[in-house]
Amino acid sequence: MTPTLSFGRFELLPASRQLLLDGQAVAIGARAFDVLHALIERRERLVTKEELLDVAWPGLVVEENNLQVQVSSLRKILGPDAIITIPGLGYRFTVPLRAAGSQSYLKPAKDLAPIDDEAPSIAVLPFTDLSLGNGRSRGHHRQSRKPRKDIDQPRIEGPRLRDVA
Repeated sequence: MTPTLSFGRFELLPASRQLLLDGQAVAIGARAFDVLHALIERRERLVTKEELLDVAWPGLVVEENNLQVQVSSLRKILGPDAIITIPGLGYRFTVPLRAAGSQSYLKPAKDLAPIDDEAPSIAVLPFTDLSLGNGRSRGHHRQSRKPRKDIDQPRIEGPRLRDVA
């Protein structure tokens, strides 16, 4: 029998495919459950997108966007810091597990400390390459406005068609 996996205020019950929050069942889709279970089982390492796609959609070819949707729904339930994205590679579950019904932590994910709400934090945000001087990133060049003959010239009207209906 698969043991209950407890973290924070949550319990994941793999045998019955349930996620509990403070003992109450949380609505979670089958794919999201599979993704969460795979992330928790592999919490000590990065889980590639391909691995998660194989677990949640076995034998099917699906777009990566499907995985992003499931991770987004899990973050809404678990909190934004429970699953981190390693850009271009995959995801990692960051919440340490604890023994069911206790507050003592079991083996946490390697190299990750429990989140301390009181500690100062820093956010790293994406930025735009301003080296082109126009505030646009490479590959998004502004087109110059040239007069178009079909718009800027007066229209010459031809014979009108009648509505037959």
